Amino acid sequence: MYSDEVLVVQAISGKQEAFEELVIRYRALVYYVIMQTITDPQEAEDIVQDVFVSAFGTLNGFDSSKACFKTWLFNIVKKRSIDWLRKPKRALSVHEEVLAEMDIQARENPENAFIDKEFHEALKHAFKSLGEEQRLCLALKSIEGLSYAEIAQIVGIPIGTVRSRISNARKNLIKKLTFFIEDGIQCDVAKLKTY
Repeated sequence: MYSDEVLVVQAISGKQEAFEELVIRYRALVYYVIMQTITDPQEAEDIVQDVFVSAFGTLNGFDSSKACFKTWLFNIVKKRSIDWLRKPKRALSVHEEVLAEMDIQARENPENAFIDKEFHEALKHAFKSLGEEQRLCLALKSIEGLSYAEIAQIVGIPIGTVRSRISNARKNLIKKLTFFIEDGIQCDVAKLKTY
């Protein structure tokens, strides 16, 4: 099995199979990452296609001394996802697993089902209201489980800026959801601090 860098060199020299191997290696991961911010499977699939078309078209610009192929590719993923979010009438959804967990908790305690639904809607609204940079960094940390260093490489900013954006995103979410604390849903809001 060839390394990514070897496959890139082969793809640049015209070996189509080499680029196809890179697509096979990263397609599922690219799709998964895109689905964390864009929950429409068809839209996500379109963005995946756009990412690989863009990667193929700019492969000559890849410099392995500056970043590994995966980081370079995820910079393209980030740019294409942000472009999609900037289009009119696009909205960023909260990660489906978080919402599913809240639904399970609501079923386990029917008395709180209504409150949980309200919290669920407020959380979605609060997440959508975050700036694009905060949403992206928070999603990469909380949903993807990436380290601050990995996020810094992908987003192209210093680690301190990543930490700041994630911290500010959490504070903003908590601030927007404080009325739930007053109603006694501290445990759900506290989960935001662990992300």
